[in-house]
Amino acid sequence: SAAGFMSGGIFNWFDSPYSFSSAVVTINYDGTVELHVGAQEIGQGSSTTMAMICAEALGVKLEDIKVHMGDTDHSPADLGAWGSRQTLMAGNATKMAAEDAKRQLLEFANAKLGYNIIYDLDIKQGWVYNVARPERGISYYDLCKEALRGKEGQRIIGRGFYTPRRKGMISPAYSYMVQGLDVEIDPETGYIKIHESVTAHDCGQPINTLGLIGQLEGAASMAIGFGYYEYLPVEDGKVMNPNLVDYKLIRAPEMPNCQIIEIDTYEPEGPYGAKEAGEGLTNPHAAALGNAIFHGCGLQMKEAPIRAEAIAKAWKEKNLKEKK
Repeated sequence: SAAGFMSGGIFNWFDSPYSFSSAVVTINYDGTVELHVGAQEIGQGSSTTMAMICAEALGVKLEDIKVHMGDTDHSPADLGAWGSRQTLMAGNATKMAAEDAKRQLLEFANAKLGYNIIYDLDIKQGWVYNVARPERGISYYDLCKEALRGKEGQRIIGRGFYTPRRKGMISPAYSYMVQGLDVEIDPETGYIKIHESVTAHDCGQPINTLGLIGQLEGAASMAIGFGYYEYLPVEDGKVMNPNLVDYKLIRAPEMPNCQIIEIDTYEPEGPYGAKEAGEGLTNPHAAALGNAIFHGCGLQMKEAPIRAEAIAKAWKEKNLKEKK
């Protein structure tokens, strides 16, 4: 096994004085919501996560949210999908934009329903209600129609901007993880079979649980490839295995059974307590594999990927040394 940690929303390292994310939430006449974020969906599930954060903050149904990502003509600025920053950075901006739109809508509801202060009201699952008397309220969808009529056709637009300045030297939050591997080793050939991968990951409060599991299993696959399979020899500036026949990737039959242990904590800097989950898990995998090899046959392998040829060579040298 091995442990590691990872920034959960790393600061900007490019030509900008600080890191930031921004979002815009627009409530339409029919109650549907347009969420514009500059962050980009690259397969990690951030579009679903942003929609879930927006729906929770605004108090509407998830199916009412339509997400627009990466459209530089209409979306606000964002510094990109890197450094495990999407959930924490763009998630905070989305939450702030949704809360701004909600405040504007409740101001109209407050005037219509005649309560003393806006804080008497809330929205949940499409129902705008008095907190003290939840049965007293109005349909969110009806309120949206009346609000737009009252605003002379102008839609409600909420804006959010988040930057974690003065919240740490590199990152406003950190994630911690432990990786264990059950490994079968044939030291004479260097063959390794990973039977089981057990991951414990401190990921704050999970928002998109299915996406979280996918991220962690995907990280395990990527890290096992880095630790054992993906050897890239270069001679005189030329890659010697520039194809997928010679450059070995881990395949589905070679993936071990993955057990995911979610360590639910609360990150005060993250939206609803969430933070990084996924990329950080690539850190301890190769070290865990090296420790498993040492535990199994006493070989200390210190370079990744740990190639079968290197294991077999080290085993032969170890035996020769012991015979002397």
